[in-house]
Amino acid sequence: MAIPPPKVYGTKLLSNQDLDELALAALAARKENVEKSQVSKLLEYLNLGAVDEFTLMVYLVRQAARGAWSRSSRSRGGSPSASRLFKVLRNLTQRFSDEGTRRDAVREALGYFKWFYESWDLDPQKRVLSRLSKKYDKVIGNPSAQAPRDFVKECLEALLGL
Repeated sequence: MAIPPPKVYGTKLLSNQDLDELALAALAARKENVEKSQVSKLLEYLNLGAVDEFTLMVYLVRQAARGAWSRSSRSRGGSPSASRLFKVLRNLTQRFSDEGTRRDAVREALGYFKWFYESWDLDPQKRVLSRLSKKYDKVIGNPSAQAPRDFVKECLEALLGL
């Protein structure tokens, strides 16, 4: 008799909830038409060692305030995707006191955010994006609301047509 796989999909540094939040932030970023270059810049700056985690979060807020993060964020008074991503990064910097572990956690979170963001390329007609956006509209528009449990699984399965 086969042993069923565990229901945990978190990583060593990121919890299930962190991954759900990152997947929801990525969906919101796609909905806001955030450019791929903005997503890549965050990870590049951190990997180059050019900035620390706090400076990276300040940069994210700056980009959102300038309207550079998302073409629609300036006109709507903010960016739910930037706010949700900021929340995850803030929580990670508070969770880990060791500087190296904190940096690794933020790097891993940004890597997952980028992968989730790029996964939406599987939905060129934006059918899945539209369906999930309608289903979770209130949560997407309210970054202080918690992402639905197992949201990451729902997104990936929907994108793969499962």
